[in-house]
Formats: sequence, C-alpha cells, structure tokens
Amino acid sequence: MLGRQSEYTGVLSVGSVQAPPLRLVVDGDRDISNFVPKPFWSVEVQLWTAGQSFLAK
Repeated sequence: MLGRQSEYTGVLSVGSVQAPPLRLVVDGDRDISNFVPKPFWSVEVQLWTAGQSFLAK
C-alpha cells in the first residue's frame, strides 16, 4: 500500500518466510564482491637439463 501511494513501481519482497533467505543471498553476494584473493600455496621445482639447472616457479 505504501509503495503504491509513493508511486513505487518496483517489486517489494516482504514476509517472514522471504526475508531470511533474501538476507542469505544478499550476504553471500556481498562476500563475493568483497573477496580479496590471497596465495594459499606456491610450487617451485629445481630442473636440470643439458648440465644446467634452473628454478621454475
């Protein structure tokens, strides 16, 4: 009713069953948006060929 009075034309999702799952979706989306990757592991290998060696990362 209030949405119609203020000429709001979007969709309003309100309810005791809708609100908690919607909150989970919003929180998950924020977590994805704020994700900052950090190194978990790195791989190094010492290789030898033709009498020479080098470190590959």
